[in-house]
Amino acid sequence: MRRLAIPLLVVLALAGCGGKQASAPPPPTTTTAAAPPQAKPTLTTPTDREACAVLQTKIRLVSALVSSSVEFMTQSLHPN
Repeated sequence: MRRLAIPLLVVLALAGCGGKQASAPPPPTTTTAAAPPQAKPTLTTPTDREACAVLQTKIRLVSALVSSSVEFMTQSLHPN
């Protein structure tokens, strides 16, 4: 049971680290001189794109591990 708890905690920690986009801030209530719009940061460098690809691969692997672990536990508790 302890073997399963540690990977499960890691997955839960990773799941809580992102994936949600922040909502837009509410518009200002006062009308003063308009500030120029700022460009949103983008991942344009090759190292950023490579790091994202590596992260996505790791997330897929962890997801597959969790899925198979849950299936194994279900079959262990409720065999057909």
